[in-house]
Amino acid sequence: MRATALLLALAACGEPRAELALEIDPLPPGLEIVLEIEREGAHIDTVRLERETYQRALAPGPYTLRATAYGPLDDTPRAALYRGELVVEAGPVEMTLAPLAAGVDLRATTPDPCTALHLEVEGPRPFALTLACEPTRIHLSPGRHRLRVEARSAAGFVLARFEQERVFGVGLARFDAALAPTGARLSLAFTLERARAQIECGDAGLDTLTATVRSDEGTLVEPLPCALDRARALIGARFPPGAALQIQLSGDGEDHFERAERLLMPSEDLSLSLRVPAVGAAIARWGLVETSECHGRPIEQWDVLIGDQMSSAPSFSRAYPAEVREAAVESLAYGEYVLVVTGRIHGERICQARERVRVAARENAWPTLEP
Repeated sequence: MRATALLLALAACGEPRAELALEIDPLPPGLEIVLEIEREGAHIDTVRLERETYQRALAPGPYTLRATAYGPLDDTPRAALYRGELVVEAGPVEMTLAPLAAGVDLRATTPDPCTALHLEVEGPRPFALTLACEPTRIHLSPGRHRLRVEARSAAGFVLARFEQERVFGVGLARFDAALAPTGARLSLAFTLERARAQIECGDAGLDTLTATVRSDEGTLVEPLPCALDRARALIGARFPPGAALQIQLSGDGEDHFERAERLLMPSEDLSLSLRVPAVGAAIARWGLVETSECHGRPIEQWDVLIGDQMSSAPSFSRAYPAEVREAAVESLAYGEYVLVVTGRIHGERICQARERVRVAARENAWPTLEP
């Protein structure tokens, strides 16, 4: 323990005078030091120290010097943490402030660059606080405590964690927290496409894409610079094994580019390379004519399907009630499609219409179908 010294020197200058010289050896930063001076039981002065030294000329003693250091204790913002008392007659003297609580020197190591630490303490008086990423002393009431130290990103994701239960007594103790990663990293790379042809970022008028990752832990949003030559790790989060992720890349230049992906996070770091197409929107409309097989029939639902001729899986498929005659379609990649509208009763197809349609801009006008 580093001592806090109170030195008293007597000097003669005319009538005998005593000069009090106070020097503070390093205590934890941020503590308030209060010095009380008494003579023969009478209170002389109380001084709150703002500097490392304090001097004062006094008449001959003896004097009682009492120093107390105040600071946060558990969930209390101000409590006595260190105290010392000495009766001075003459000559140089030294006073040591003894601890009144458990002073815990916390040292944390993290697997990633650290911006801040979140500390939770479970014990007789639970509390939580945010700490800098450097050795820090906290003060606890003596007893059994469970300390949980977490490194969190600016987005609020827990990147690493350490937890341990200890019994602390009055005095100083060291608590080393080697934080372990809470999951794996996700890295993303991408290429841009317009109508299935790869294009450069400059041709697309793009500087960055926005990566949005949703999980049970929260939502992470990070920019990705265009023209990535390799996958870039998303630094704002780690994801535990088996976490269900919804990934979306989007950006606006001459066109709107967008790509969505769903996956389960593996136990190891994952690197993805995604093709991000230019996409547009349209409204599919349909109406009945007298010659339609659905005309005058109690149609129960309309099935709307939009198929990409280059893929066996439909790009859009949804059922609508009988009274609905249009469907808003968004985020279709530029290209040629077949639009199919089918009227059904009890699941049986009654009428159907199909049309070749095209997506080539942010907003696209399609003809009205007549099933």
